[in-house]
This record gives sequence, structure tokens and C-alpha cells, in this order.
Amino acid sequence: MKTRRFCPHCGRPVVKSRIKGYTFQCNNCDEDFYRFEVLRIKDMRIVKQLCQQTIRHERQNGCKLFSVYKPYPNTSKNMKQKEILVRYHSADVGFCREIWQAKPENEKANWLGYDTECGDWMFLSGGPYGYAEPEHSVPKEIEIVICNSDWIEYYRTGNDRTRFPDGFPTFDQACEKHWNTIRHEHLPTVGKPELVHFLEEVKPDNLCNIDNLNWNYNYYHNIDPDNLIEDGIRVSREDKGDFKTAFLMHFDYMGKRYHIVRYAQHHSMCNARWYMYAVVALIDGKINGNMYWLGNGLISNK
Repeated sequence: MKTRRFCPHCGRPVVKSRIKGYTFQCNNCDEDFYRFEVLRIKDMRIVKQLCQQTIRHERQNGCKLFSVYKPYPNTSKNMKQKEILVRYHSADVGFCREIWQAKPENEKANWLGYDTECGDWMFLSGGPYGYAEPEHSVPKEIEIVICNSDWIEYYRTGNDRTRFPDGFPTFDQACEKHWNTIRHEHLPTVGKPELVHFLEEVKPDNLCNIDNLNWNYNYYHNIDPDNLIEDGIRVSREDKGDFKTAFLMHFDYMGKRYHIVRYAQHHSMCNARWYMYAVVALIDGKINGNMYWLGNGLISNK
């Protein structure tokens, strides 16, 4: 039965919904809609644009092609359970999500996003090297197989809350969990605004805007006499006794080793000193950038 209504996400014709309270359903997006949410014949220009984008996406990602002029077949019945193997890539903190790489098919990597607030999985376009824009939710019948860097299975989850009610621990949660086991052994941590205030207490008067920003954010170096950090412009090998960068502990997340590091940071233009705590992954045995920031421990600005 033709509904003469179209999906606002992919442009395909929708069918009558079997879920009470909803009017239409798109099998391609695995989503149900109210009557006012779908597109109509009068919106055909938008529908055609969506269809073109859908066809382009499915061809680029090696998907099985179905007609955009007919409702997407309901593949959730009488079919073998589908799964997608993923491994952790990075955190997109500003958008409250993690980026996961799906196991490449046809020599092309796809990217999934995990919403760390609501626990939903979504397909991403653009990947982690540009703007990773959400496309649509992962269908509920698909299982997400969490793997380590060698694609060895560690955990199974998905968007079906009846089968996976608890989700799984995110990278952020794992970092905070292990940090909490040793937090009491170190200085109380503060956020970046408190660190800026700490530095502004000893800042010279009449600095220009650029010098003011540099004083608060750029005029510092990491004290690392033990050569733990890869060589860089903000690394000093000067020996200042116990005030130095050090490893505090390590833990494993999805089969990969991470370290909690205490950076010893010294202001380049005054005597201010503080620690910065962060989670890192080593590259060739050296610290090269942070994966997760834990806080700052203030020592002295005199």
C-alpha cells in the first residue's frame, strides 16, 4: 500500500508503522515517525536531493543497493543477526561522543559514533579527520562488537535496550575510574580557569592581548630530565630534583595500554609551578600528546 510519504532522512518511501502511537516507519533508517515528521509529494525537490545523497553514500560504503523509489525491505525478519566490528579511535569531547573505527570492508574504513550521554550508536560521515557528522542511528538488530586494536572481540553491545540495557564503560569512564584509585595520593586538582587565575596573580601589568594569552596558556615547559616525553618546544631536560614528569600508573582499555602521567610544568616567565595530570598512550615508548585531561595540581606561583 502506497503511503505517498517519504523519510526525512534518506528520502525513501515509508510504510505504515507497527508501533502504537506512530504513523509511519522507514525500514532503511529503522525509525518511526509521527505524521507531521515525514515529507509529502509537495516536498519532492527535497526528497530527490535526499535520495541522491543516500545512493551516493551507499555506493561509497559498498552497501547493497535497493531502489529509492520503493520502501526499503524489512530485513529484520527471518535473517541472520548482523554485527559490526569496531575499535576505539578517539574522543570528540565537544560533542559528547567517542569515535570508533569499523572493521574496513572493500578497503574502505567506516566510522561510528557513540553518544556518551544517551548511549546510542550512530553512523558518521567524514570520520575523525574532518567534521564527523552523524548520519543516522545504527539499526537495533545490529550488534556492535567491541574489539581491541587487533580486532579481537572484548564486548558486545548495541542500540537495542532490551538486549543491551547497560551499555558499556566509555573511555572517559575508564580514565576517571582508575584515576580515582590514586587521586588521594596527589595534589587536589583544579580546572583550567583556576590555573589561569593562579597565573594571573603574578602577571605583569599592561601586557598586550597576545602577550596576555601567551602568559596564561603558552609560556610554560614540561620538566622532563628522565626523557619520558618526545622532544618538543615545551620540553626541558633540566633537573629540578623531585619536581619532574613521571608515570603514575597504567591500565588497559579494550586491549590497549594507557598511562596516567603527572606532568611537571614550570612557567617560562616567572616562578609558577604546577602539575598537570593526564592519560596518554605511548608511541615508540614516548609520551606524544594527551588522550584525556584529568586536572591541574597547583604548587606555587611565587
